[in-house]
Amino acid sequence: MDSMLSGSESKRGLPAHKQVCSDTKYKCHATMHGMADAVQRVIDDGVQLQKLRERLADLEAERARVEGEIAACMQRIAATAGGVVPPPANMKISQQILWLLKSHRDRAFAPADVAAQLGLTATNELENIRVHLSRMRDNGTIKRIAHGRYQAFPE
Repeated sequence: MDSMLSGSESKRGLPAHKQVCSDTKYKCHATMHGMADAVQRVIDDGVQLQKLRERLADLEAERARVEGEIAACMQRIAATAGGVVPPPANMKISQQILWLLKSHRDRAFAPADVAAQLGLTATNELENIRVHLSRMRDNGTIKRIAHGRYQAFPE
């Protein structure tokens, strides 16, 4: 029966050029449908990403609040005990420095004083303290009251 069709007709009885267009439309529709699914996945992932970022920001704020409460408790213990209570060991060095300066707001510290109070005696640790004090001053966390002397802001 195929031999009975003219050279320009397809098996479906459509002219060959219309058969190509029909096949192209089907492929185009399938491609568009696949692209729509991919776009929707990207949109869904974007929404999920935004929710996760908001949750992370909430957790970071909660962590900062809890760390502040821990520092306040430690300061009250130090004031009650009349001595120096060391900062919690799991604090970052900048947090330990801030804790120390806030524990003694009336006193200015040199980098060597901070290192001694925190029990850091190696030369590289002292240099690390200097760098942290400078950065903390630059970002407004603490103040420099004289060359090489740092202090916490009053409450």
